[in-house]
Formats: sequence, structure tokens, C-alpha cells
Amino acid sequence: MDRCAQKGVNLEYFDDSLLRAEQVVTMLEVFTANAPEAGAQHAQIAAFKSIHAILTQAKAQGMGLAAFCD
Repeated sequence: MDRCAQKGVNLEYFDDSLLRAEQVVTMLEVFTANAPEAGAQHAQIAAFKSIHAILTQAKAQGMGLAAFCD
């Protein structure tokens, strides 16, 4: 979340947010740059792949997303 805020995504920690398409692109860049390292647990890798796929598809379609923080 902090790295996304530094790049201008500006999500609040406990707020639900609607991400604009340009925020999705920034979030994907930050997310990809912080991919799990070699030797990460299977669950971490699976979660990364799932979120990465959602962000990638949204970017490809020029869509925003709803982000729910809990």
C-alpha cells in the first residue's frame, strides 16, 4: 500500500476504493516489481498469480477496479 501511494495510487488503508484505469496500471507496475522471490511458499505464489492476472486483464481492457481493504 505504501509503495502504491508513493506512485500516486493513493489507497487509504481501511477504505473501499474505486481504482481508475491509470491507477490499475500503476498498481500493476508496483505489484510486478515486488513479485515473490524464488523459494516463496506455494500459497504466496498462487495469490500473486491471481492478483497479477486480475490487474493485467483490467489493464488490457482499460478498466478500473473496486479495491476492498479489510
